[in-house]
Amino acid sequence: MNTSLQRVISIRQNQPNTYTQSRRQRNVSAKRKWLSIVASAITLATLAASVFVFFFFSWKAADSETTTNYPALELSKVVEGISQEPKELPYALEPASPAPHTGRLIIIDPGHQAQAMNQHAPIGPGATQTRPMVAAGTRGVSTGVAEYIVVLDIGLKLRDALIEEGYEVYMVRETHDVQISNKDRALRGNELGGDLMVRLHCDGSPNPNVHGFMTLIPANGGWTEPIYAKSRQAGEHVHREVLAAIGAYDRGIIERGDLSGFNWSTIPSILLEMGVMTNVREDELLSDPDYQDKIVQGIVNGLNAYFAEIAKGEN
Repeated sequence: MNTSLQRVISIRQNQPNTYTQSRRQRNVSAKRKWLSIVASAITLATLAASVFVFFFFSWKAADSETTTNYPALELSKVVEGISQEPKELPYALEPASPAPHTGRLIIIDPGHQAQAMNQHAPIGPGATQTRPMVAAGTRGVSTGVAEYIVVLDIGLKLRDALIEEGYEVYMVRETHDVQISNKDRALRGNELGGDLMVRLHCDGSPNPNVHGFMTLIPANGGWTEPIYAKSRQAGEHVHREVLAAIGAYDRGIIERGDLSGFNWSTIPSILLEMGVMTNVREDELLSDPDYQDKIVQGIVNGLNAYFAEIAKGEN
């Protein structure tokens, strides 16, 4: 091979093939463009699918609320349905049972009065033993307030509390200026057919250290034998509840056969000695409105418990 020909071959071998390079570049460019188109298409498809899903389920939810499960009613039918009288129930509703004490008649007898009745009278039907028709009562050693005033104050509070509880109440007296003997107080309770007479008193003693709460009940025999059991039953409930309310010293439950107010009574009766007015501290407490309220609440609690127990026996 001559020298000139060899030089031409060598030059051709060393020069780049521009045609091949250009073809490769075109292929790469086409692939990139295709990939870009595919990626855009995928993005648009995803977006379209998301929008479709959103509107599809929104439409289904709205359709199920307004059309499928809850068919629309005409306004006239809705108004007509509201204006109709309520239909009768297929069963009768039982009224709430009243409390056992509802309608029970309590005779409240605030002891004593402004003027004593010192004439003596028999303590019971056909009795030869006598006592003053109404004694004067005691008086506060510290406050100077008379017993008949304190017991009426508490009696009026008790009246209001019992009425609020659903009891019927009769007050033997609502003022101080009356003339009613102990016998007549008992007879009034008998005439009214009371379920229980509650006699309110305060005590006095020569000993200034005597204090506490005491309940008196009729004796078990003689005139009061027919009312003894219920009187004791009521007395025990009230005694317990008042002590719990005021925290006073317990002077006990005492049977008395010499009291006109018991012996002339044909209805159960209790007498509450709510405190000792010859004891300084207790005298002052008995004139304290808050302490009076506690006594009243104790009495109410005791009466509620008593009549609940009576109701069980009646059933």
